[in-house]
Amino acid sequence: MKFILEFIMENYISLVVLVALVMFMIFSTATGTKNIVPFKIGIGVIVLCAIFEFADAKLALIEDTTLPYLKTVINWRYFTSLMGYLLRPILPLMLIIQLDRNKKHLIFFLIPSFINLILLLINLKVHWYYGFNEMNWFVRGKLFYYNVVLCAFYVICILYNLLKCIKSRTKSETIILFFLVFVVALAVLFEILDLKRSLLIPSVSVSYMIYYLYLIIMKSKRDELTGLLNRRSFYEDVQKRTNDITACISIDMNNLKLINDNYGHLEGDKALLDLANIILSLNFRGLKGYRIGGDEFIIICYNRKEEDIDVIVKRLNYLVKKTNFTVAIGVSYYNESDSIDSLLRIADQRMYERKSQMKRESID
Repeated sequence: MKFILEFIMENYISLVVLVALVMFMIFSTATGTKNIVPFKIGIGVIVLCAIFEFADAKLALIEDTTLPYLKTVINWRYFTSLMGYLLRPILPLMLIIQLDRNKKHLIFFLIPSFINLILLLINLKVHWYYGFNEMNWFVRGKLFYYNVVLCAFYVICILYNLLKCIKSRTKSETIILFFLVFVVALAVLFEILDLKRSLLIPSVSVSYMIYYLYLIIMKSKRDELTGLLNRRSFYEDVQKRTNDITACISIDMNNLKLINDNYGHLEGDKALLDLANIILSLNFRGLKGYRIGGDEFIIICYNRKEEDIDVIVKRLNYLVKKTNFTVAIGVSYYNESDSIDSLLRIADQRMYERKSQMKRESID
């Protein structure tokens, strides 16, 4: 009982955060089952890592060379340290798995941890990683810093994943996710410089909580199928930046019902996802894409010239021609309207005119 109370006190912040996270997972279904599974694994890894670090710290206090069981204590320390050094890099690795669901990438990320496991097992014989002297004092080996470097490598991978998809995220989303990385990166840095240990577990625990809350927030702001911002976000954004809007591009996918009826709803969903990815791939500053209805999409252009809008529309048409579906596009400029509603109405009207024209051309 005494050791359990000491464990709780030493890991109080981490445990409170994790319990709160579990409560969110139980009472909220906003993130979906697929998102929850990595969180469950991550929580398990955090708790195990905390248990082994706590056990190792207690065993390290036994230094009396006259004790007959000191050798047994040292052997147990090899085991607790092995588990600790094995699990520590997995903490940031679990954040990578949350951010990058590509299975091919996962194998690449797992290879350094597998090497870490092999080194730790070899260390039981040759002590290249770490060891203990006859007084139960910890002794660093030649490869000791591989573990710290591995943690740093995973933090860099997390940062890379965020930078890779920064264009598809809003400013507020980017700030939240970079803060998440900063919390973990600072803990790793302190350990590299030997300034402070035992920060990684609470840092990752807090990051897990931040990321889960981030997913809940994004569930209300983004379209679940495409990942684009939804209708609610559209109206929130245009109200905040009304004066910066220069154009509205209305996009409607043609014959989505026919795709669903003839090829199934999975093909229809794939078409919608392909169109969303095209919108996300438009490499122009000041654009925000939204899915505001079933087959209806909007691109709001901020601080762009009319000639820029023409280039954007041409690029959009060019990318759509590479797919097996077509779209109708209508554009309205802010100087043609006196409100957001009229801007959207003009863009929709021109989009429907273009849709009718495309139908006549297909009949002819």
